[in-house]
Parts: sequence; structure tokens; C-alpha cells
Amino acid sequence: MGHWRFATVVETVGWGPGCTCPGNDGSGRCVVLDPFGGSGTTTLVAMSLDRDSIYIDLNREYAEMALERCGFRIIPALGRSEEKMLS
Repeated sequence: MGHWRFATVVETVGWGPGCTCPGNDGSGRCVVLDPFGGSGTTTLVAMSLDRDSIYIDLNREYAEMALERCGFRIIPALGRSEEKMLS
């Protein structure tokens, strides 16, 4: 005999605030965190939707590619100087 599986129907109802934090007016002004940024596609989409974004990637080649694609600025991490990160 076969196995029966039940399907789940998901209905998208639009944006709603995810919390009741002070200052959360429900306007959807969020920050997109991309901890595995890669070539920067998520950051590009966030920018196109007028969202702030935090791009993180440990791979120098991907970070440089994303820097070219997105034009964002590098903020030194873990006490490193910007010159060390770019050299």
C-alpha cells in the first residue's frame, strides 16, 4: 500500500510586523542580513527595494566581486585596517 501525505497550503498575505518593538510602525523598513554574501545578489535586490543591507563573506574573491557589483563600502572588521583588507 502507498503512503498518504497531506499537503500544506500556504497563503501569502503580505508584510506584517514581526515584533512589537518600540519604533516598529509596521512599514517594513528592515535591514537585510546576508552572512554568506557571495557575489552580492541579495544585497543588489535589497538595494533595489530601498532596503539597508549587511553583506558578509569571508572569501576575498566574492567580496571583491560584490564590491564591484554593488558599490558598497568596506567597513573594517575585527580590528583590521582597511588597507590590510584591500591588499
